[in-house]
Amino acid sequence: MLRSILAVIVGYLVLAIPVFILFFAWFGGYNPQNLPEPGMGFMLFSLVFGFLFAGGGGYVCALIARRSEMNMLLPSLHSSWS
Repeated sequence: MLRSILAVIVGYLVLAIPVFILFFAWFGGYNPQNLPEPGMGFMLFSLVFGFLFAGGGGYVCALIARRSEMNMLLPSLHSSWS
């Protein structure tokens, strides 16, 4: 049980940390009140990389929890879509 909880936490960090870094790099550390309007390029960029990072997080979660990787990968991709 503890291993599964740790797996979810680490899997989430594998998703969240790169997303934070990419958003910070894309917007260049702007003041949140003065952010530019995101364009279509940013929308596509965040969609593609969101899927990749969600898949990576699900895969790492499955490896740590010692479960079938595909059983964890597909729900993580689905959750990134919603």
